[in-house]
Amino acid sequence: MRILLVNDDGYGKEGIETLSAFLEKRGDDVYIVAPAEEKSGSSHSFSINKELKVERMGKNRYAVWGTPADAASLALRSEYMLPSPPDLVISGINRGYNIGMDTIYSGTCAAAREAAMIGFRSIAISSECDGYEDAAKFLISNIDKFSSLPGKGTFLNINVPLRFNGKGISSTLGKFSYSDRVDKVGTGNDMTLILVGLDRILLEEEDGIISDVSAVEKGYASLSLVPVMPDIAASDIKRVREALV
Repeated sequence: MRILLVNDDGYGKEGIETLSAFLEKRGDDVYIVAPAEEKSGSSHSFSINKELKVERMGKNRYAVWGTPADAASLALRSEYMLPSPPDLVISGINRGYNIGMDTIYSGTCAAAREAAMIGFRSIAISSECDGYEDAAKFLISNIDKFSSLPGKGTFLNINVPLRFNGKGISSTLGKFSYSDRVDKVGTGNDMTLILVGLDRILLEEEDGIISDVSAVEKGYASLSLVPVMPDIAASDIKRVREALV
């Protein structure tokens, strides 16, 4: 299988290198096109009409001086890095979970989303620093089944917990908030502010349906099909229509 690997942690980071090694050992034709620098939290930012430096780092390996979405787009929309289209695009393994609303902020998910938008089957996968091997083994042992799950307009988002029980579970995106705070750094007339991320607070969970937040807390790998475009509920369409009367 020809597989394109992307990430947002940056070229050469442990997560993507671990996954690459496992895939190559399996016999896959692996290509890495990743941001030259860390772009965590960059979401789906995109460089329009900008010249982006692409540095060849070795056989089938490239570092892009841009965002994760840039890297995926350049690799998939050109013939300069891959000799032919990949069978699958995998973004990760990311350092840290991408669950719930993290999928909006995440550059890892953005690269998978960009691939899906272009028309490729794609998977985003995340874990914690010491869980890369478990995450890689879980994905590879199920790669044929998992690669068939994303359909038109979706990508598969996987999170493998550090204390992994070896099982995956279908999940929704969890609804939570962050107990963030803004701290002022230094003194003087010019303020320097820093956003400090604290713990996630789970807001709600539907009866009988497990969220990705709960899944990883219980030791399961969460698997969620994430739509590329947000769904608009019929009730919301009706409300807007009524407001125009």
